[in-house]
Amino acid sequence: MHRAGTSGRPAYCTGTALRASPSRRADRWAADIADAVEKLRHHGPDSLPTAAKEAAAGEGTDLAKTGSLTNAHWIQAAVVAKAEGAPAGKAAAFETKHATDQDGEIAWLVRVAAAYKSIPEQRTRAVLRSSLEHSA
Repeated sequence: MHRAGTSGRPAYCTGTALRASPSRRADRWAADIADAVEKLRHHGPDSLPTAAKEAAAGEGTDLAKTGSLTNAHWIQAAVVAKAEGAPAGKAAAFETKHATDQDGEIAWLVRVAAAYKSIPEQRTRAVLRSSLEHSA
């Protein structure tokens, strides 16, 4: 998820000094993802958050997993939209989970990353297609 979200950024933005502490590297990793996600919000259609929520809810996961799966769906669909040339526009309104500390944020990102890896490409394209149909 980190690599996919930050692949459009210059290499110096995503690298971390090898001598940095694990806590500092984790903080930088989380900040890189947050920055990339913020930029991706500008490449998905306005209805992408709704399509992502519907997709996550339709997958029969328990309520604890639905939030991370929703985030994974919309992030992955926005990555695909950007890769296919979707122009940047107004940021899609999407709720983001705010952690109260670094441990909470890292735990959340790990859950979203696990969900992200579990979504097949055809499912991502279906979510993106659904959001484009709702926008039309």
